[in-house]
Amino acid sequence: MNQDVANRVVGEWATLLMRGAPLGLHLGIDNNEWIIDVNFKGLKLIPPGIHFIYYGLSPPHGGQRNPRKSFWVKLDLRQVEIQDWDPLTEQFEITKETPEQVERLVLGVRNFDFDRHLGAYPLEKFPKWRAFTSHLTEGTLAKLQPQEAAPLPPKEDQFQSKYREGIPHLNNDSETSLPYTNIPERTLAPNTSPQDITKLNFDKSYVLLELFRTDFNNDPQLFLGEFEYAFLMFSLGECYESFEQWKKMLRLVCQCETAISEKMSFFVEFVKVVNIQVAEIPNDFFEDIVTANNFLMASLKEFVASCEGIVNKVLQKELKKLEKMVEEKFQVNLSIEDDEELLPTTVSPEELIALGLSPDEIDKLLNAS
Repeated sequence: MNQDVANRVVGEWATLLMRGAPLGLHLGIDNNEWIIDVNFKGLKLIPPGIHFIYYGLSPPHGGQRNPRKSFWVKLDLRQVEIQDWDPLTEQFEITKETPEQVERLVLGVRNFDFDRHLGAYPLEKFPKWRAFTSHLTEGTLAKLQPQEAAPLPPKEDQFQSKYREGIPHLNNDSETSLPYTNIPERTLAPNTSPQDITKLNFDKSYVLLELFRTDFNNDPQLFLGEFEYAFLMFSLGECYESFEQWKKMLRLVCQCETAISEKMSFFVEFVKVVNIQVAEIPNDFFEDIVTANNFLMASLKEFVASCEGIVNKVLQKELKKLEKMVEEKFQVNLSIEDDEELLPTTVSPEELIALGLSPDEIDKLLNAS
């Protein structure tokens, strides 16, 4: 950023004071990350809007850093947010200073008393962050962050424990889990016929549309906001629970063939969001997942196949972009179907019980089919 631009925005954009941060802390805001020095006191020139702050300590004698902790914040023009480091909990907390002291600190920021100890937000990367959070609202943040999600070990260890060694899932009790929307495998309408139950194994459109109605106030954009939130909490915050939510939401949308025509604008936006996410992750980010549990490629292949023949220039343009990117990053051709991979499983009696059907109803359905 040139000096003229800096002079114009320095007094208008937000500042994040982060007092007492320990030397060597790994600190990130949005899609930027650093290891801080001893004189670090915070960040300046932060554009107004929603931001994600995440951090983790490195052990004193080297080795892998500790699991990340994080928080979201909505900053307004000229706002000064003050967070203090708590050495006991090893996390930042909103300052407990008196209102008078807070006022003095804010005045100090406005008078540039802290300026040489504040890192500048990389404004050239802000458009990319806005693309990452284009559907994320304050309402979604309020819904999803009343509790802190359980952090995870670094990605490579987590994937090994989850997929390669079969170690049980991380703790997801109510004290540590995020209040994500429940994504059901199936939702049955009243008087669902055996044929329609079979269709639900192939096409989850009814499930998605019901989810819009019951959990997202009939606003598909709110669904996309949670989808973006889950991806960022996983990819930047390293929260495995968020990866599971992102995976469920992705898988559901990719299995909705008949809803595409009805909710075309939603599906266009969905592909745009997926394009942004896939473009920014490292080439080996999903390596262990793709190897051990090929949900991503299977889901995207299924979605591309469902969109075949749909006449919508914007959708087809975004799909072509996605296909090219996936082939370059993962060496996977989304246009080549694997029949075994895309075939749904047969509805079992256990699955029907999980849907709330009685034994008599299950018996009738199975005999009818």
